[in-house]
Amino acid sequence: MTGTRQTVGCIDLAVDKAADALAEGPVVSYGFGNRCRHPVTVDFASVRARGRTADGVEHDLIAFDPQHELRPLPLDAMFFGHENIEYVSSQPLVEVCVDVGGIAGEQPHDERWVCR
Repeated sequence: MTGTRQTVGCIDLAVDKAADALAEGPVVSYGFGNRCRHPVTVDFASVRARGRTADGVEHDLIAFDPQHELRPLPLDAMFFGHENIEYVSSQPLVEVCVDVGGIAGEQPHDERWVCR
């Protein structure tokens, strides 16, 4: 997995920007794996995102999910996967930050911002 690494509970993550010629907004690439010997929940719907413009203004971003596929899902023990998620932005952004602290479905969660 490439990108900035984080561990949240049993989930190992690598977060990076992804290039997608068809995307209208920024795309974040998530590599993830369950390091534990039991199933866990992975919840990409809980990831919060912010974008920063060249003049330093921050905007909250929303995941582009027209088919409502982002929801908590089980990840078997020792399994891994990869997901690219596009975020909606009306402004050109120089940086995108995501808070992956809740990705393991834990409430409340510690904020864990990754910026790329």
